[in-house]
Amino acid sequence: MPGEAAMTYAEIARWSSPSPLWQWPPHVRRLRQFPPHLRPNYAAPPASAAALPEGRGPWAIGADPVWQIASPAIAFYTPVRAASPAAMAPPPAMPPVGSPGIWLHMVLVGSLCAISTATGGQELEGYLPANLPIVEALPNTTVLSRPRPDYDPPGVRAGSFVMHAQGGESVGFDSDPRATPGQAGSAYFSTQGIASIASDWSRNSVAASVSVQDQRYLQLPHLSRTDDTVSLGGRYDVGTADHLVLSATHSDLHILPTGLDAVAGRQDTVPFQVNGGTASYLLNLSRLTLEPFATLNDYVFSASRISGVSQSNSYLDNATVTEGVTARYEFSPLHHAVLVVRGTQSNYSHQLSGVAKRDSSGVSVLGGLDYVADGLWRYRALVGYQERNYVSSTYKSQAAPIVEADVIWSPSRLTTVEATANRRIVDSTDPLTPSYTDTTLQLQVQHELQRNLLLSARVGYEQASYDSNGGQQTIYNGGVTATWLLNQNQNQKVSASFDHLKSSSRTRSSYTDDQVLLGFTVGI
Repeated sequence: MPGEAAMTYAEIARWSSPSPLWQWPPHVRRLRQFPPHLRPNYAAPPASAAALPEGRGPWAIGADPVWQIASPAIAFYTPVRAASPAAMAPPPAMPPVGSPGIWLHMVLVGSLCAISTATGGQELEGYLPANLPIVEALPNTTVLSRPRPDYDPPGVRAGSFVMHAQGGESVGFDSDPRATPGQAGSAYFSTQGIASIASDWSRNSVAASVSVQDQRYLQLPHLSRTDDTVSLGGRYDVGTADHLVLSATHSDLHILPTGLDAVAGRQDTVPFQVNGGTASYLLNLSRLTLEPFATLNDYVFSASRISGVSQSNSYLDNATVTEGVTARYEFSPLHHAVLVVRGTQSNYSHQLSGVAKRDSSGVSVLGGLDYVADGLWRYRALVGYQERNYVSSTYKSQAAPIVEADVIWSPSRLTTVEATANRRIVDSTDPLTPSYTDTTLQLQVQHELQRNLLLSARVGYEQASYDSNGGQQTIYNGGVTATWLLNQNQNQKVSASFDHLKSSSRTRSSYTDDQVLLGFTVGI
């Protein structure tokens, strides 16, 4: 929900995964939907440099999605500032509801949801570069992600750089922030800010950003926290199509008691730091692109309270190296085959007394399609297999099929329906269980009631399955959000949201958590 920075350990892994698109910055909400005031806007670059506004060259990067420069293989897009007459043309006529094509698409959506329940997958955007045209004229993107030049902050130009800044204040109530049934909730204030600067050159690019979020609980001050992220990155163009991307990031974040895989009895946040760097090289071979990449992330966890007693979390400290390659083949316009191969090595610097060390290595292979079927549908799906082996014989190897699927249906320009399904093996915060299989499903409906009034509703399902009779934890969640874009060219927004969460587990008491939030955002 807007202003909420809750992150489970599974989400940490997704956010920090070395991927062609760093889709989940640390200020993303728990339900994995960008808050309206932090939503990136993209448009495909014009076909020629002459068509670019303000002297931009092909593959120039704008200042809006600064955090995305920290990922390999990303496609750099020019932010949309004005819609051309062609871009505002109505979409192609849609086939009638009773046509075979519609029912075929419906069957595919249902099949993806059914398959994901059994096999699942991780964040799809972690592997698929956003190199499809995303402009307002195409109804195969979501309502909330479309650029709105008359309401979006324009930024401030300083020579060949563009600066953006946004800030907001929210007030809300959380009924059970400690995930303890029968305990009192708390009102809270959330303050958010993000500033970025990026070059506006015809070739090469450099960008930096800083984001801060402070959350203060009035009745439970020990849960108050401040999260921040600083990132710096750049792209060096080689020839006409190849490029090298380098980035570095530092983050101070927290794991919340209400998340998936939360340790029983832990009623406090877990502070941790992440320092990481990423390098990748895009080799363009006409229809085929190859993208080798490597990422190093170092995690350091601070102490937290469990059942009222302070306990160290240093057993979670680790350095993780991931290397791999992403291959994409364009067999027709807007239709791509994707293959991803990754290897990962995790080395832990501490271990609990009497407990085996958690060092491991693993490999995953994923293949699938990024396919725009027509103006109504976009399919993006990868299926594969993941295996993880541990240095200590105490832990048995884990292997599982993994799936990443995303289907977007746009019955009209005013409404989009998006279904996602993800599954993979991730690290656990449990001191006795090094990892678990994470399955996530989500369905979200977005509607533009008016040009400046956006509505969304979502339902989700998450499950952590542990080996060695560790049982399962299941979370059902859902919510609604309304965003009101205030007067044009004033760059102000008001949002209101409600989210509900229900968790059940063999190892801890079941609990429910409701959150209500009202926020105001202004940007330049």
